[in-house]
Amino acid sequence: MAGPLPKPDRALVVGLFLACLLAYGLTAAPGLVAEGDCGEYVACARVGGVPHQPGFPTYMWAAWGLGALVPAEHLARALNLLSSLCGAATVACTALVALRLARRAAPASGAWVARGAALTTACVLGGATEPWNQALGAEVYTPSTLLLALCLERATACAGPGRWPLAALWAGLAFGAHYNAGVPAALLVAGGVLVERRALGPRGLARTLAGFALGLASFAYLPLRSLADPPLDFGDPETPARFLRALTLADMPTGKDVGRGLDVLGAQVAAVLGLAGEQGPAWLVLLLVAGAVACLRLPALRRAGAVLAALVVVVYAGILANANFELADEKVYELRFLFLPAYQGLALLAGLGCAGLALLVERRVRRAEAVPALVVVLACLPWLAGQARRLDKRADRLFHEYGEALLAVPEGPALLLTFGDNAWMPVAYLQTVHGARPDVVLVAVGLLRHAWYRAQLRARVPGLVLEENAPGVAALARANHARWNLYHADPRPQGVAGFQEVPTGVLMRLVPEGEPVTPLVPPAPDFTAPFAWLDRRERSVRADVVQAYVRTALWWRAAGHPAAAEEAFGQGLALVAPEPRMEEFHLARAGLLLELGDLRASLGRIGPARDAWLEVGVEASGSPPARLAEQRLSTFGR
Repeated sequence: MAGPLPKPDRALVVGLFLACLLAYGLTAAPGLVAEGDCGEYVACARVGGVPHQPGFPTYMWAAWGLGALVPAEHLARALNLLSSLCGAATVACTALVALRLARRAAPASGAWVARGAALTTACVLGGATEPWNQALGAEVYTPSTLLLALCLERATACAGPGRWPLAALWAGLAFGAHYNAGVPAALLVAGGVLVERRALGPRGLARTLAGFALGLASFAYLPLRSLADPPLDFGDPETPARFLRALTLADMPTGKDVGRGLDVLGAQVAAVLGLAGEQGPAWLVLLLVAGAVACLRLPALRRAGAVLAALVVVVYAGILANANFELADEKVYELRFLFLPAYQGLALLAGLGCAGLALLVERRVRRAEAVPALVVVLACLPWLAGQARRLDKRADRLFHEYGEALLAVPEGPALLLTFGDNAWMPVAYLQTVHGARPDVVLVAVGLLRHAWYRAQLRARVPGLVLEENAPGVAALARANHARWNLYHADPRPQGVAGFQEVPTGVLMRLVPEGEPVTPLVPPAPDFTAPFAWLDRRERSVRADVVQAYVRTALWWRAAGHPAAAEEAFGQGLALVAPEPRMEEFHLARAGLLLELGDLRASLGRIGPARDAWLEVGVEASGSPPARLAEQRLSTFGR
């Protein structure tokens, strides 16, 4: 039976928690972040809504409670800090597990064998790219990893069976935070109960099952809140059938139409293992090898090593079994946060590797067991400093600004049709949390295929005509254009039959064919320059907005309105260049300058045209637009 932690050990764990909380809190976003589903969660927290399946009820209970206490304008920031708090607690709790395991493996060794394991685990897990990144915005992943860490803490708390009922409660709640943590947490508890079933007895087993059931009771959030008919109610899970659909992700697009042979599976495994390699410096592999050796050589660590290996394998195998993804960088990148539980296991293995090295040092030089931990910390400091700079989201305001830009264009009353999350989330957030533009009706086109979503639209939008048998964009536009101004948020034409798609800055106007169109070029969005370089959604938004103004200019040029075309080019050039440099943005800007030069040349303004073409090479040297600009300069002369 393990006694209470000595005061120095408690101080170390608390210190690690505070250090992580400070690092995460100082780099957390001030509001809505572009990555993940932050906008949806904040909006649901404001109104007690039901987010996309499986609904994440454990997180939503906490978020809704926070939403009732925090003013709307500060809610996004508060939920971001909740992620920071859970991320720091995850690191501290996982470090505590490493400390206990190392102490039990070598009870007669110096104190810094175990403390070094805790310190190493905290550095590796707390500084890893994705755990840190997920601690900076309103997301479900740090709460889910905290619940898994609490399960691990209970599993290592003592030698008796009394720890399993509380561990089972954490496992049940973990299912309500995210399945990727709930499954390994439940398997951990099941394995522990199986090993200690005799000591547990019928009463202990009943208490454990009751704890797990109590944790799973968090799912009651879904039907209870759906019955209240909140503005955001994905799947409408108030009936048993729709509740089951929510639990099984029946309304979510899962997997891809990819033929999966052994060669494809092997490439997918290599791709997701590459994501693990992006979490920290290459030398961490040495600690992982040392940890594996320590688990094999020290009898007290063999069971722990098997559990950690199983944790990593279960997470990877489970995700690969349920996500048959395309072998494209963007598709692989979308999976990165699902492997956070595996990173917890790897961080623990690295901590045990440090403990194993400390034991070797101690055998040769007495009282020198702190040296490996000191070396690891000194090696980590430059990396941690670099991570703080790379992952910093203190100036991440783009999604809020993008949502404002989207809502600034429509002339109400309007229907705003969105394709995907890039436009839907910031607009839903601004309307739900800040009450912006109630005269604009937001329609998620991808959900129109679901009867529950169509029923919600009819009930919440008086006067909206939505044909049951033809719920597509064209039918929606034909039935409603007499009453509503129509816009869609994809800057690329959708081919809506019977309508002109008029590029209008960040939106497209839908105007019936044959109807005259007045030139309209909205001002460029006032984006902040700093951006979170890891958030690829933010990168695509910035580049897409430039391209949207190019399309606006080209449309008005083709329609015989060169003044409107040049105004659109000017607004595109007014977009602030992101910091640090973002190649996608500058490539789009190079294309804009190329087309601007062509417009000026067609108007006989050769000098200004050459000026535009010369700037193309400055924006994106060696790019296809730059090569085309060189050809034009050779034709017209420099």
